[in-house]
Amino acid sequence: KSVADVLAAARKQATKKKSPPPSGKGKSVADVLAAARKQVTKAKAATSTGAGKSVADILATARRHKGPAEDPGQTASEPQKPTSSTSQPEHGGTPPSAAELAEMMRASAGKGARKPPPSSPGQAVWQGLSSKTQLAIKRMAEMTDAADSHDRDAQELILGKLLQLSRDRDFLASPAIRDVWAQQSVQRTTASFPQGIKGIAKDWSDMEVRIGGRLALEAIFPDTFPKRNAAAGPPLILTYLSRGDWFGEAGVVQRQPRNATCIAFDHPPDDSGRRPGRVELVRIPADIFAEILRENPKLRQRVESTIQARAQNTADTEQTKAWDSRNSLLTAPDYRDAGFVQGQRLLLIDLDRCTRCGDCVRACVNTHEDGYTRLFLDGPRFDRFLVPSACRNCLNPSCMIGCPVGAIVRGDNGQIEIMDWCVGCEMCAKQCPYDSIQMHDLGLIGPATSGWSVSANRSSGDVSADVGNPIIWDFHLAAQAGWSGQGLTPPSAPRSWEVSHEFQVNRAQRSDYEMFRLQVSSMAHSLRLWLNGRLLELPPDAFPTRRSPAELPLPAETLRNGINRLRAEVQLAEETVGTDDVTLNFGDVLFDLRLDGLPTIDADVASMSTTGRMVMDPVTQRAVVCDLCSSLPGQRPACVDQCPHEAAIRIDARFDMDTLVEVGYDAVSAGRARS
Repeated sequence: KSVADVLAAARKQATKKKSPPPSGKGKSVADVLAAARKQVTKAKAATSTGAGKSVADILATARRHKGPAEDPGQTASEPQKPTSSTSQPEHGGTPPSAAELAEMMRASAGKGARKPPPSSPGQAVWQGLSSKTQLAIKRMAEMTDAADSHDRDAQELILGKLLQLSRDRDFLASPAIRDVWAQQSVQRTTASFPQGIKGIAKDWSDMEVRIGGRLALEAIFPDTFPKRNAAAGPPLILTYLSRGDWFGEAGVVQRQPRNATCIAFDHPPDDSGRRPGRVELVRIPADIFAEILRENPKLRQRVESTIQARAQNTADTEQTKAWDSRNSLLTAPDYRDAGFVQGQRLLLIDLDRCTRCGDCVRACVNTHEDGYTRLFLDGPRFDRFLVPSACRNCLNPSCMIGCPVGAIVRGDNGQIEIMDWCVGCEMCAKQCPYDSIQMHDLGLIGPATSGWSVSANRSSGDVSADVGNPIIWDFHLAAQAGWSGQGLTPPSAPRSWEVSHEFQVNRAQRSDYEMFRLQVSSMAHSLRLWLNGRLLELPPDAFPTRRSPAELPLPAETLRNGINRLRAEVQLAEETVGTDDVTLNFGDVLFDLRLDGLPTIDADVASMSTTGRMVMDPVTQRAVVCDLCSSLPGQRPACVDQCPHEAAIRIDARFDMDTLVEVGYDAVSAGRARS
């Protein structure tokens, strides 16, 4: 053929390809799009109608619409032909169906467009699940065999994601499930939570979030999630765990979801600014833990026995009503908030037996060489028992946190001990939330020292004996001096006062210290001081001083072995009294004195370049705590042993309190004897 014939044939062939298909052989593009829009509308209506259905309803719907995933260009009657990575699938001349095009539009919207906000709680749950979890739900819905539908891995995945979603504060606070919180069954529990539903984001505790999330899932899927036992009262405390314990082993060994909540439990809060304790956990992955059990048969046996014991304990606890006396103590808010469960050796005084004889306190004093009591009969009451402020031997002692010199330790008997290098910083006393650590003054003359005598003048003979230190200007002293008011006085009123005191110094105290420090303060215009009849030379600018005490170093030879006598003469200025311009007011310190020993160390020991002795600031107080009489034979506490009426007892509050309240002292004592 000629070139003209070839070109004419090519034009005719191109014209045939551009012509539309014959009528009736296929639908137009407009018809296809209209059908697709109708299908999308039906799908949205179905989603809106079934959004609040249970998981079972979702699975049933998925089974009705199950079918193999089809390529958008593949028809239902013709299988897809294999293609290469660069080729396009062949459509065989048949356009996609309306359902296929709707699926294409939904997939395209899911990839590029933003998901619309959920319009119902069920839809919010579905959107909150991961694509992997959604696929697992769809696959379970497609399974026809009942055995296959119980795929354990898929069930664990779905359940785990739902539980994770129930702990998501953002999900629980979302507007989509706002109506769920308004249901009466949910409000019955959440109404007592901090700030109600407004506190989900910040104010609810982790435990309250877990409870609220579970209630929300129960309300959204009432036919799927079993109801919590709302009539069981407050949460049941199964056990308390401490150092060396473990949990979560049942879920790994038996492949079961957890059936209890574990929370970090610290001492009850107070207003002392106490630094909170820490709960440190070591997390062992399930596969590593399973491998350890396979390689250690003894450990596996121990773990399995622990699982059985805890399962039995959980079953027994769940069968016990919350108001039953066997379970009321551990779940009582007063018992928990008072921190009794921390006490491994909690001291109790049975007030029905106690006669207030004080033998327990005297026994405590006589047991310790320093003469300080560790027992104060003051503290909270629970049932018929007084819980005095003695060391409880806590599971997690917060008093050991923060000591700057490491002077507080645990002894071999588990007792708390204060070492002799304590610097008296009061950190341990502030950290103890139960006032079980007291600070005792170490001064030869310290605050609240009694036995002082105060006289307005020598000639009057009016003496106030046995006054405590410091001596405060008050109405009693003003009346003794003839003062008519707080500052006004007749001309005959005395302008000087005499203060005296006797104290003892033993030979050991004189040998321990080479120097002593005397501190004196007063609101007086001038002051003279005598020690054992010797006039002491105070700094010339010591008075009048009203902000800091005057200090005077004393050599050890200034003091005597035995009784020493201090005498002071306090002189008030003329302008201090008798005028309206009063400078001495009620509550001012008329006289105060303190005497401490000064420790000395070798200068070379202190890494000093100079030789000689270096004087250090004295330790003026020291912490004192009950040591459980661990130094006594048998380590039986003296306060318990010396009580003539068996009113004092030490118990492990985690196990013995219920028995003590129900049965009595004899049952607990017998149980301890058998153990």
